[in-house]
Amino acid sequence: MLNLFSRFERDKIIKIFFLLLAQYFLLSFNTFAQHMISGKVIEKSTKEGAIGVTVVVKGKTLGTSTDVDGNFKLQVNSLSDTLVVKGVWYKNDSTLIPINDRVKLDLIVSYPDKACTPINISIDKIGMYVLGDLYNNLYGAGFEYILPFKMGVNTYIINVEYLSNYMNFDIIHYKVSSNRILGKYNNFDLKFRGRSLKMTNQQRFNDHRLYTQINIDDLILGLKLSPQFGISYNRSHFSEENFSNNMTGFMLGMNLLLPRPLYIQLETQITIYKNELDYIIQARRQWDKIMLSSRYEKFRTYESLAIGVGYEFGKLF
Repeated sequence: MLNLFSRFERDKIIKIFFLLLAQYFLLSFNTFAQHMISGKVIEKSTKEGAIGVTVVVKGKTLGTSTDVDGNFKLQVNSLSDTLVVKGVWYKNDSTLIPINDRVKLDLIVSYPDKACTPINISIDKIGMYVLGDLYNNLYGAGFEYILPFKMGVNTYIINVEYLSNYMNFDIIHYKVSSNRILGKYNNFDLKFRGRSLKMTNQQRFNDHRLYTQINIDDLILGLKLSPQFGISYNRSHFSEENFSNNMTGFMLGMNLLLPRPLYIQLETQITIYKNELDYIIQARRQWDKIMLSSRYEKFRTYESLAIGVGYEFGKLF
């Protein structure tokens, strides 16, 4: 009888032990379960995604960085952890991960109230395109770097461009300008770029003359009618060595955006050599025949047409 009771108690203890052991493993598995969360870090001033911001779990080294649109994905062990957002020129911010891991996060970050003037330099676009010169019948290829940086509320752009072809026709542009947004609507953006300076070193293949061209842009307007279409207008005054006549000109361009990061860029630049009166007459005549003629003997015009397809990093327009 005693042996039977002992066997019964022993079996009961063993069952309880295995039950507790199974519960322990279930709890342990739940503790180490991974949860995938996703979110977007938005800059408070521009309402756009913040690039390169670090998102980590508070008290741990586990983390990730936002992509070019401000999005991020992160695996966490617990849905009750806290996220910490860190970035250059941003003040630290933290928020609780929601219980439902399917809910996306929208984190708002802003510049600190008391801080030095932020300067953020990054390559915004690297473009490859083909150049066709209607006046000299030149064809070649080139690339363009646009490096924007911020100082206060203004955005400045350094533009470096290099063009070349089989006739050793090389151009390098250095351009610094300031962008200000005049108005912004649902699907219509109007941007004004103020007075800028562009220096061009050019070697002409026909007479092998090396001269420097300085362009002072009076007005550059860009209209973004939709995410797929953009148009711009540029009126410049030119000053060149080895040319005694005054020149002026304008540029008409169109940007056709493909699924990112591809784009197509079309632009035509017309330069007119003569005095101001001839410029007014010629500009009207040239505007009517902008794509039909490449040269006028009386007024001597210079036209160039750039058509190409490029690869975009960041924003094109």
